[in-house]
Amino acid sequence: MQRGRNETGVLLIGDYPPPMGGIAVHVQQLHQAFTRAHLPCKVLDIGKGVHHGPGIVDGHGYGHFGRELLRHARDAWLLHLHTSGNNVRAWTVAMSVSVAGQMFATPTVITVHSGLVPQRFPRDPALRRRAQIALVGYSHIVAVSEPVKEALIDAGIRPSRLSMFPAFVASEVRPGTPPAVLAAVRQRRRPLLAAAHHPSPVYGRALLMEALALLAPRFQDIGLAYFGPGTGSPEYRADAERFGVAHLIDDFGEIDHAQALAVIQAADTFVRPTSADGDSVSVREALAMGVPCVATDVAYRPPGTLVARAGDPIDLALRIEEALMHRPPRTVQPDASVFLRGLYERLRTGPAEAPAPESEPAPHA
Repeated sequence: MQRGRNETGVLLIGDYPPPMGGIAVHVQQLHQAFTRAHLPCKVLDIGKGVHHGPGIVDGHGYGHFGRELLRHARDAWLLHLHTSGNNVRAWTVAMSVSVAGQMFATPTVITVHSGLVPQRFPRDPALRRRAQIALVGYSHIVAVSEPVKEALIDAGIRPSRLSMFPAFVASEVRPGTPPAVLAAVRQRRRPLLAAAHHPSPVYGRALLMEALALLAPRFQDIGLAYFGPGTGSPEYRADAERFGVAHLIDDFGEIDHAQALAVIQAADTFVRPTSADGDSVSVREALAMGVPCVATDVAYRPPGTLVARAGDPIDLALRIEEALMHRPPRTVQPDASVFLRGLYERLRTGPAEAPAPESEPAPHA
């Protein structure tokens, strides 16, 4: 990216892991990819907990967040906010970033991640109106899926100000050292399923456990490697007992992202049983590593995904069995870091309205 006298780099604003999650992982991977590409980049961390490391700026607390945001805007850093977009706080932060960019005439980009946005906007006019106001000053807006993009267009955003690009960085799919117990689990469980857990009902824990119970008579040694926050909670244990699958599940807890990739890579199938979704990072990670993936039909799923009807444990079990019996081919996935570097360059050197891809972006080689 060409830089003028005061153009210092890119400030990514959003959650940073741990804890692990879609936005946090995406921000971390973009930071890593930009650093590898020698693009000056920092992260203004507004997630849970306080994280330290090269290029990580503490953004916790309104006063501290405001000072760091204005300091970087004043120094002509391009501001790129990553937000869920599905609650009032998200759009309040978005307004702050937009105002900071306008005050110091530095480019601003926002990526809207949550698959709940298309549902929330029609049901919550006040939230939709807040989003409309927040987005006015942004140089460019990125939606992670077509439904999110259409929801923003329905809210009055001009298509010329919008791009659709998945929140995925193919160059950063780098499995780390596996958890110590994974080898023993892999030897004992054949086949082995893997899934990301979260306490939210949106993640479909009960649906997956019911499907696992349906598969158990067909696959005697089947097992599920579950990782993420909330494994082992009373509600989690109650669901496992209710469906009679507690003995089939290995809890890995909240592991770091590189370890989670190692668990997915070791599995025979990755399952995403959500009841709402954006463009799931974990689905694309599994496909990029050549691991068959089964996901519900609540969002766009990239080519190669076996899609099951949402809320239907029988169909989910059938699609998992299909993945186990007939392994789909590995698919190549796109790289948001490449797309964003091009977008940043255009915003620095040309008009604010950048061209937007209208279909599934070209894959990363």
